[in-house]
Amino acid sequence: MIEVRRLAHQYSNQDRSIEYPDFHCGSGEELLILGPSGSGKSTLLHILGGFLKPSRGEVKMSARSLQEMNTKERNRFRQDFIGIVFQKHHFIRSLKVFENLKYAAAFSKSNRTDDQLLELLEFLGLEDLKKQAVNTLSEGQKQRLSVARALVHKPAILLADEPTSSLDDQNCRLVAELLIRSKEEYGATLVVVSHDHRLMPYFANKIELGA
Repeated sequence: MIEVRRLAHQYSNQDRSIEYPDFHCGSGEELLILGPSGSGKSTLLHILGGFLKPSRGEVKMSARSLQEMNTKERNRFRQDFIGIVFQKHHFIRSLKVFENLKYAAAFSKSNRTDDQLLELLEFLGLEDLKKQAVNTLSEGQKQRLSVARALVHKPAILLADEPTSSLDDQNCRLVAELLIRSKEEYGATLVVVSHDHRLMPYFANKIELGA
């Protein structure tokens, strides 16, 4: 569960403060946060992910305040409970698809077995690519692998930053459906920030940020 109240952030090199509306997203629910470039979407995701402390306001996750945690506690909370699909892929180019997933599992201290990781690849339609080099994947396949990596430790909260921005219509639909299906499979809270209005039909709950 995510609850945001009176949230705002101001960077030291900017005069304008980014103000965010209050919102709540419960367990098993999904929320799409739309907005143009400069509206603060990625800043919001970094605040929700515990990478950035807001200038004002509060973010509660599973009834715990991120602002009341110290850096070590926030890092541990993120590692245990949050999965993030970043806008830019961060794969290890020297490793194959399955090896990248195994590395992510080890890094997150997930207890998934190899068979369970293979089941995750199958769930995401990547089982036939497990021995393929990541730099040979299409953009749609890379985004699905990003989702797999975010799900490796069965997170309670799934965050995605512009997950369809570089995808054609078919892959946009596939990734959108995959995120919703993953949320349902794991009972996670899903929050997506994006400028891509093609995502709107897939989300019951939506917020639009101003420029």
